[in-house]
Amino acid sequence: MILPDLTHREQEVAALLAEDESNKEIASELRISIRTVRFHVSNLLEKFQVSTRMEFAAVWRRQQDGCYQ
Repeated sequence: MILPDLTHREQEVAALLAEDESNKEIASELRISIRTVRFHVSNLLEKFQVSTRMEFAAVWRRQQDGCYQ
């Protein structure tokens, strides 16, 4: 799987999403609206071609562990 390029903000949201943080928690930590978090989460799921937050977290962790080049 070729991983997509992510914006800086998408990377921030992705890291928190992979830690199983809720949209509300991500919004609070990044000081953005919950609607903006939902937008980024939706984009991340689409870019990574996954359907759920759990699937995303698994792919993200593998990528962080260096399993993808």
